[in-house]
Amino acid sequence: MVAAIQPEAKSSPTSSVIRRRLNNPADIMNLLWTFLIIGQGGQAPWEQEDRSLPDPAPKALGLMAAAVGADRAMSDDPLGEGPWVPHDFDMRRFVEELRDAGGFEFEDMAGEIREASNQELEQARKDALLFCGPLAQICSVLEDLLGDDVGGLGSLRMLEDATTLDRASLIRSMLILRKLAGDTAFVAMGKLVEEVGPRYAAIAELRAGLPEHQELLRFDFADRLAALPPSDADRAREDVTLYLQAHPQVAAALSDDEN
Repeated sequence: MVAAIQPEAKSSPTSSVIRRRLNNPADIMNLLWTFLIIGQGGQAPWEQEDRSLPDPAPKALGLMAAAVGADRAMSDDPLGEGPWVPHDFDMRRFVEELRDAGGFEFEDMAGEIREASNQELEQARKDALLFCGPLAQICSVLEDLLGDDVGGLGSLRMLEDATTLDRASLIRSMLILRKLAGDTAFVAMGKLVEEVGPRYAAIAELRAGLPEHQELLRFDFADRLAALPPSDADRAREDVTLYLQAHPQVAAALSDDEN
């Protein structure tokens, strides 16, 4: 486990994201140590009663928040409508609930799968496909438009490159997440993805089809266009117009997009 996340090791999507976020071998080792302690049933650093040393809670919680992208989800405001996760999100409580639900179980990781009903497994499979399919694509497009790992979206974008083994592991994660978030939250997320997914797929196709204009084709497209010399702006408009005329399905998916 430790070797898998070392800088010289071959990167998995998860370890790559964590290394980019922490960018410090000592922090990575401290994070892994915290995971191991919790996974083995020990007290998390912020629960230990020995106060002879400085309280490590802020450091441990801060590392975990940074590792999962929660820090940026609570602070980034890419659309000017506030962060996607409330400022008062209780990271300590989240970790405790995740631990109690089996999220840090190492000795019997197959337990969740073994104890689930066929119906629960089928639902978890569908949830996993949602996360590593349309939801990951939406997050990928948002990152391309707004910036690397904006709002902690790198945690979901990495699922776009999930292998068969990754997806199998994701099924276990979905079983646990449904316990924590509840069916209502998953249903709402599924409806949202169904509603906006085609638009983001069209944005991805448009940007891929016009690579020379990718820096223009962002949420502030109008502002970027206005900053160009008139002749360059006219050429860009024409290129976009011709592309949409040649790809009516993309134009249709973007027809309700204000940008």
